[in-house]
Amino acid sequence: NNPDIVYIDTSAQNVGIGTDSPSKPLDVQFSGDSGVWIESTDNHASLYIDAHSAYGSYLRFSQAGTDKYWINVDTNGNMLFRPAATGTEGNIITFNSSGRVGIGKTTVKAKLQVEEYGIDTTTSSTAATTQVAIHTFPIADFRSARFTIQITNTTDSTYHSTEILAIHDGTTANITEFGEVHTGSSVEATFDADVSSGNFRLLATPTSTNSMAFKVVCHSLTV
Repeated sequence: NNPDIVYIDTSAQNVGIGTDSPSKPLDVQFSGDSGVWIESTDNHASLYIDAHSAYGSYLRFSQAGTDKYWINVDTNGNMLFRPAATGTEGNIITFNSSGRVGIGKTTVKAKLQVEEYGIDTTTSSTAATTQVAIHTFPIADFRSARFTIQITNTTDSTYHSTEILAIHDGTTANITEFGEVHTGSSVEATFDADVSSGNFRLLATPTSTNSMAFKVVCHSLTV
């Protein structure tokens, strides 16, 4: 009358633990806060594959019987690497479901964010003299920024690089340009900024209808 322990599906050549219908070569199913434990008999290093109702699924790395680091996917779909602890305090690295990376941050607002500092990149192209937004960020997240901009005129192979400082008060955007240099006879674009639909927008106006490629690196500080 004891419960079954291991199931072997001889036709599919799958082994099941905790399931009588293994769908993988090794299919381990469990409920509650438990999982697969790989432990050393001398209590040196151990690896646990667990699931937790509050913290999601995670790998636990233990040394001398004490958890040291966790790698887990939380209930919001973020992958976290952190010291062993309850909750999400002390995250070292966060990979969120939008492809952003945070160091010391759980809620990541930039492609790379280190505490209150964010780094984003943008690429765009145009072949018109109309104004175009070449980079945006949410005004609720970031207050000020420094932009490094590279423009490639792919029609005549001339180039333009500049840096811009920006800040906003939630309504009005202000910028100042410095450190400008270009290889052609004149600049490839001029710049402006505004606040639109909750976003700061860095705007560029090409000086010709040549095909222009913009690459932007934005270093920003949170509100």
